Amino acid sequence: MKAGDNPVEFEEATFINDIKRHNVKIYECEIDSNIIFNKYWANKQKGISNKILIVCNTVKKAQQIYVELMDKGITCVNILHSKFIKCERSEKEKEILAFGRNEKSGEGIWVCTQIVEASLDIDFDYEFTELSDLSGLFQRLGRCNRKGIKPIDEPNCFVFLNIDNNLLTNGTKGFIDRKLYALSKEAMLNKTGILSENDKINIINQYLTTENLKGSDYLRKYHEFAEWIKNLYPYEIDKSEINLRNIVSYDVIPYEVYLKHKDEIDSNSTELLRVINSKLDKNELEIVKLTKLKKKEEIKKYTVPVGRYDIYFEWGNTIVGKVQLGKNEFINVVNCQYNKLGFIRLNIKDVRGMKENFDNFL
Repeated sequence: MKAGDNPVEFEEATFINDIKRHNVKIYECEIDSNIIFNKYWANKQKGISNKILIVCNTVKKAQQIYVELMDKGITCVNILHSKFIKCERSEKEKEILAFGRNEKSGEGIWVCTQIVEASLDIDFDYEFTELSDLSGLFQRLGRCNRKGIKPIDEPNCFVFLNIDNNLLTNGTKGFIDRKLYALSKEAMLNKTGILSENDKINIINQYLTTENLKGSDYLRKYHEFAEWIKNLYPYEIDKSEINLRNIVSYDVIPYEVYLKHKDEIDSNSTELLRVINSKLDKNELEIVKLTKLKKKEEIKKYTVPVGRYDIYFEWGNTIVGKVQLGKNEFINVVNCQYNKLGFIRLNIKDVRGMKENFDNFL
């Protein structure tokens, strides 16, 4: 942004209050439920506050860690990610917010994805996290000892540097930038110990430089997008045509969820169509608009977002029904796996010669 015809000038930001909140321990391996279990059990034996947050890069990994901890006999384990139906996700967010209040001590484990990085105001005693990139990592660490008033004489943040190679960008595959990840891993390799806020800024300034990022997908995409914006004329495109994250997803209702709430869903759909087909005068239009919005939301609270490779729509037996929202608006009811883990993507090794894509949902 400093380069080009109209450079942007920046002022250097400094931290006046350099509270030390995090004592970091680094592991050169993939995230390990055994290490998490051992820490949980040690804290339990000591009788200390035992609020543990686990942050995984994907839904699939979060589900795996959750199951492994449950299998080890821990019953106070919860899971939160984006692949729950909306009403269940909303309830889970309320639960984690209540559990993660700054002043509240307790015992429990929440296994999450990076949706907790910035969207939820929570505070945990200990955190175990996969590495994605430095900025994301430091955001995640901010969910542990937020006010800096808890003791940090022992590690309270545990970072696992190794991740599945299939998650790294490679052509059209992967979603974690390969070069950003490599730089982040190099930066954190020997960072065991106290990590201050100034330390975090200095690490980012040292490793995530424009020079270091040359050749990365991140920088290439940035320049492509900047050039695209530069050449846009005002009012040339509609905002609905813009997809900054380039993610294709669909809202669907899992078949088992539909069966459980069939009467409510069908009733709201019928009422929607009745309202849409009614002959209305001008005075009724505003009331009808609100009614339509309310009825649609009552149906959509049972939907879950799925990606293009989560459900193969060309399979005849995948879509088992449709819920009508309007004259030309439908939500598919799909035959899929959905349970206390949330939506579980199909485990297909080969579909029309295409190898299974690794999960890239958060």
